[in-house]
Amino acid sequence: MLSITDEKSSLQALYLRARQEHAGRPSGLWSGFSCFQFPNGLLPYANSPVMHVALHLYRLASGAAYRAFDSGLDVSFRVRVQTLARMTGLPIRTIKAALHRLEQDKWIERKPQTTARGRFAATKIYLLDPRSGRRLETSQRYGLLSSNKYFPFITIPKDALWAIDSMRGVGAKAVYAAALAVASEQEHEIVAVKRSRWLEMSNVSRNTFASGLKYCTRKGLLAYRRGILTLNDPRTGKAPARWKYGRQFTKHDAPKWKFDLHRVEPEQWKATLEKLMRQTFPECDGWTPQTADVACPLCGEHGKFSMNFHKGTFKCFACSKGGGLGKLVQHLLHGTMDDAKKYIQDTIEESERIPV
Repeated sequence: MLSITDEKSSLQALYLRARQEHAGRPSGLWSGFSCFQFPNGLLPYANSPVMHVALHLYRLASGAAYRAFDSGLDVSFRVRVQTLARMTGLPIRTIKAALHRLEQDKWIERKPQTTARGRFAATKIYLLDPRSGRRLETSQRYGLLSSNKYFPFITIPKDALWAIDSMRGVGAKAVYAAALAVASEQEHEIVAVKRSRWLEMSNVSRNTFASGLKYCTRKGLLAYRRGILTLNDPRTGKAPARWKYGRQFTKHDAPKWKFDLHRVEPEQWKATLEKLMRQTFPECDGWTPQTADVACPLCGEHGKFSMNFHKGTFKCFACSKGGGLGKLVQHLLHGTMDDAKKYIQDTIEESERIPV
């Protein structure tokens, strides 16, 4: 139950939001900003460089996810440790330790890449669901994390990384990241929040929190008074006003899918792909045979394409493309992930109506 002070703060926040909307500001979070999505589950790492490195990985993944939408590729990207060090301002040794921790805790999967001469080129990064170990999928309509049911996420303006990169202590980074998380929960830059809850989300000591809050306030990143947190434009240090220029970018939208691809049974995958590809595939517990009569839907090569209905994945050994079968259905339909899910669901319902 809210106290009188908390209730006043909430009402005041609503009043300030209403004033902005009356002035023409669209409702929602970070209107007019280019944003990316970051999992709430990484906030406990806020008191270490791990979160700073992860922020850049998810920012890179947001671009990779959009590019992978039409191609059927996995959501992955290549990056060098030196590049991450240059982006974050952290030492290479610290970057390597952070990547190791993220991989150990099953947030990422790393695969070293080499050139034709066998020299190290870069590391390929896959983002994972830490609970199941599955690689994340995406949809063009929503962002990388809102395309999945795995965890709640934080919407972060890309310009906020510029501010975080310039911070030289974990306190300010933790305080600012927690503030962005609170804003994402309430889907606005003006929110009511208790200092105690904000401190808990920051995962730092009281003294570190106080110094971090002082830094963020001095830099104009945010303001906090009487229980009301106000987030500013990271570039200008003033109230966000990019909506005035009529540019709309990523919106904070976390839809709850009614249909989960991970619950599709092997025989259901088989029926869906047979119907869509107009071919019959043999019953098997693993990968389907790479027969000459089966062509890859992505590159058209015969005898190199295979699917695993039990794992829900596909792979072409000619074009090296692969991923989840949901992504394959989406590609074959030339639509969105919503279209793919509806098609799979309709196919399942149709097979269930057939009398035995």
